Amino acid sequence: MSRHNNMGPQYNNKNLDVSPYYITDEHYAEALKNGISEKSVRDRVRYSGWRIQRAITEPMHRQELSDEIKMKLVVIGVPELTYKRRVQYYGWSEQDATTIPIGGRRKCLLNSFK
Repeated sequence: MSRHNNMGPQYNNKNLDVSPYYITDEHYAEALKNGISEKSVRDRVRYSGWRIQRAITEPMHRQELSDEIKMKLVVIGVPELTYKRRVQYYGWSEQDATTIPIGGRRKCLLNSFK
C-alpha cells in the first residue's frame, strides 16, 4: 500500500522549491498599486522568468506616440496599435509604418507577381 505525502512537487525524487514562482494575492495587490495588471505579473514570472519582486515593482514600458506620428497615422487610416505592432513585432521602419496603408505591403507583393 502506497503512502501519500504532501511534500510538494518533485522531480527525480527531489523536492522542487516553487516559492519563487508562486504569486500570492498580496503580490497581485502590490502590483496593482504600482499600476501593473495581474496578467502582466503572471506573464513576467511564468513566461519571461522574472522574479516576483521585479515583476510587481518594475513599471510597464508604455510608449506614447508623438503628435506628428499620430497625425500621419490618421491621414493614412492606420490605428496606433497597428503602428506599434509594425515597429515592435514586425521590425518595420518608422517611415514605412507611418506611410504604408493597411494591406500596402501585401498589395505591393501581389502586384509584383503579375
